[in-house]
Amino acid sequence: MFVQGTYQFHPLINGGLAVIYFPGERNALFLNPTIDYSIKENLDASLVVQWYYDKIQEEYDALAKLLFLRLKWSF
Repeated sequence: MFVQGTYQFHPLINGGLAVIYFPGERNALFLNPTIDYSIKENLDASLVVQWYYDKIQEEYDALAKLLFLRLKWSF
C-alpha cells in the first residue's frame, strides 16, 4: 500500500510524506518525509529522509536510516 501527501507550510516551504506498507509475512514499512525550501526563484534546497523498518520477531527494526540534502538549480 502506498500513501503520499504534501503540504505548503509557507510560500517558500513545502513538506511531504510518503509511506509504503508491505503487508504479509514481513509487514515492512518505508517512511519518506521531505522538506523543500525555495532559496531563490531558480534555486531550491531539499532535505530528504528515508527510513526502512522490517518486522523481525514481533518488533520493528530500522534496517536503513538515510538523510540527503539536495540543492537544485533550475534553468
